Amino acid sequence: MTAEAPAPPRWGSIDQVAEHLAVSRQTVRRMISAGEIPARRFGKRLIRVDLNALDVSGKPLGRAA
Repeated sequence: MTAEAPAPPRWGSIDQVAEHLAVSRQTVRRMISAGEIPARRFGKRLIRVDLNALDVSGKPLGRAA
């Protein structure tokens, strides 16, 4: 069996994430602070989100089977 290598990160800005999720920039910042969205800081001010991780970070709705 061969294990697949994880995809390299695709870094996106807070604005890009907000547009992708159809929420405000402030909501994205709250989600990052709450640990719901994985993010990294590059330097003092630059924050980026791994868009690959964002695609799998959602929670399913409804009852579990």
